[in-house]
Amino acid sequence: MTFSPVDLLSTRFRLLDLASLAYLLFSCLVLAVFGAGVPGRWTQTAVYALIGLAILVAAHLTEPAGSKPRRGYALRTLIPLLLLAYTWGQLRMLMPLVWAGSYPGTGFSVAIDQWLFGGHPTVMVQVLHRAWLDEAMAAMYFGYYLFLTVPVVLLVRRQAERALAAASIVAVTYFTMFAFYVLVPTKGPRHVDSLDLVPGEFGGYFFGWLVRTLQGAESVVGAALPSSHVGGAVVCAVIAWWWLPALGRFLAPLAAGVAVSTVYLGYHHAIDPITGVLWGLAGAWLGRAWLRRRGEWPDDDFADQV
Repeated sequence: MTFSPVDLLSTRFRLLDLASLAYLLFSCLVLAVFGAGVPGRWTQTAVYALIGLAILVAAHLTEPAGSKPRRGYALRTLIPLLLLAYTWGQLRMLMPLVWAGSYPGTGFSVAIDQWLFGGHPTVMVQVLHRAWLDEAMAAMYFGYYLFLTVPVVLLVRRQAERALAAASIVAVTYFTMFAFYVLVPTKGPRHVDSLDLVPGEFGGYFFGWLVRTLQGAESVVGAALPSSHVGGAVVCAVIAWWWLPALGRFLAPLAAGVAVSTVYLGYHHAIDPITGVLWGLAGAWLGRAWLRRRGEWPDDDFADQV
């Protein structure tokens, strides 16, 4: 098979492609404008450019000239999800740049919690900590990872159009949150010295240990508002409610548990999961509207077997 850059003009680019490319471009611009002191910033910019090129090529190879995605649609669906995992780690580099290492959203989150609740809920709930309750909350917090399987379940069921639509909505929701973190970085309660969380760490058993281990490896200081755990859980629960109703009925109450656990375990201010819920709902609604406008929304009775 021959391929040239001109061939890209005959490609049907979907919302998931555009969302991924837009965030990569945003990251490149942040590095170019604010990253003068970042070691290897041009190398990282080149990496972003190569990822973008890979997305363009994958889009062309799987759906040339607007044809149905009858080949490679699984890879097309997974690319933005894999990119989310990669760019989450890259936030550690990007978030300190725009505000020169300060976190302007932190004061707002602390103040709005005080105004709404007459105190800081993350501190207030510390008196409730018990090993069994810590374990239950950690289990709900870890349940977040179940939500990310929704597009994969659609893939397993061989529903190409629905899987692509789900990945598009997830990509729009997460990448807009990531961009907001870069523009308005906000520290979580565990990194705000004035809150003086006591005890500084929760207990529990297996899930308690698992969450502490994962957070120690994956946590990103400054990505608190809105809660990506909650925003992602809500948007995936809504998608499941549309096309995987049995799974949706299970995930909807679990999303509420994830929201509560983020505050109980000390990872988020109360305003973070509140805005996360709103962000997830907005991502689902706007994503669906955008997909309908672009002609990428599968019919409600679509039996999309490939």
